[in-house]
Amino acid sequence: MSEITGKLHFDGQLVDVAPTITLEFRKIPELTMHGRHDRAALIRSHSALQVSNPDQLIAVICETTWDGKPVPHDGKPATRKALGATRIVSQFLVKTDAPSREEDTDFPASAALRHIFQDAGIIDDRLSRAICATPEVSMDAPLTEPVTVVGIHMRRHVYKRVRGQGYRNPKLVACLVAMHFTPDARTPPYTEMYQNGQWLRIAEGRALFHSSEIGSERWGRNGDGARAVRDHIETALDNLVLPEGSNRVVLVLDKEGSRSIYPALDDNPFRTAPHPGRGLAHDGIDVATVRIAFGHHAARPATVYRDGVDNLTTMNPTYRRTLIFEKHHPHETVWMLTQQSRQQAGNSPMLREGNKRTRDDFSTLTYNPMNKDLHATSRIELTVPTPGSWRPGDLVAFIARQCDQAVAWDHRTLRPAPLHLAYKTDQDHPDFRSHDPGDGEAQDDEDDLS
Repeated sequence: MSEITGKLHFDGQLVDVAPTITLEFRKIPELTMHGRHDRAALIRSHSALQVSNPDQLIAVICETTWDGKPVPHDGKPATRKALGATRIVSQFLVKTDAPSREEDTDFPASAALRHIFQDAGIIDDRLSRAICATPEVSMDAPLTEPVTVVGIHMRRHVYKRVRGQGYRNPKLVACLVAMHFTPDARTPPYTEMYQNGQWLRIAEGRALFHSSEIGSERWGRNGDGARAVRDHIETALDNLVLPEGSNRVVLVLDKEGSRSIYPALDDNPFRTAPHPGRGLAHDGIDVATVRIAFGHHAARPATVYRDGVDNLTTMNPTYRRTLIFEKHHPHETVWMLTQQSRQQAGNSPMLREGNKRTRDDFSTLTYNPMNKDLHATSRIELTVPTPGSWRPGDLVAFIARQCDQAVAWDHRTLRPAPLHLAYKTDQDHPDFRSHDPGDGEAQDDEDDLS
């Protein structure tokens, strides 16, 4: 859906993008304009926003304008909520001039298209090819049988204090996204989200999540609140319908997000608190659990000087390949996935400054390159509290490959695919900006790329 100034003949035009995918242009400026008007009535009055059969799916890209300043009664959150109530996912694109040269790329428009495909669950086969063996690609521990991976994202939502407004109780957000993988590299995973007491297509679940209040005051990190979260997750997992012939489920949780709710997934292996997926295991399903940590919650590999390779003066970090390191502790094995950092991969000389200097050397610079670490290596810590029937190393490789191939982008993400989708669904909620990040929740050392 787009407003094309001065080209009204585009209004109502249909463009077949691919088989079963049609792009329709509509000029509905009242939908996204700022204010408190009734957007639900606008949506009901436009046939382009009405599905004609249960299998049809509508996803909307709204073209907007913004001068970079806060807007009273911003139309974007209200539009996303109104569209979400009708199970329509949405993405917003700030209107800019088209590239002046034909060879130039409109990166914001490309990003918006990729994101709307991801949000709608239209996923290509790159992720499947990253985890499955193909005739032309040989890999260790490829996926050989169907498996469902469930990403369980949890976050404590603490409201910002606003002068003149009363105190608002914190909430806890819990998002579950399931991806059903097959060993066929040509078959993209079918993706679902748990919302309103049922598993829905990712687009419908995401839309309904965005139309509702963020989180729940009944949920928390301790006592009855933590039990309520665990009960919600168990109910969701018990309602999960596995594809025919599938009997394996892998649950992926962020260590920081699940702390105190699932104490057994913490660093202390002697805790006997409940694990997620108890009902599935009782029904004979092969359940495995993977815990991940990143940012300042994961250890940073130290740079080791190698004679004849490294520059001792600047300790130029030349070792940036994607690797998995294995570390055996007395009661737990930890794997470290190291990748080239986003900053190091950037073309800007300022972004690549971490290639040339050590931490202590940054203070000598006459400018501040960035407010985050500028080092060549990003890292993700993986542990396997319950491996099920998997060999732990094979399970780690399976999850690591989902971090190394983004869902709908050309690079990668910090989180494995289903956990990334759950995390992004929370981040894109219209009420997310009311969150005060100073509550101690995990903060990433670099942004996800899709």
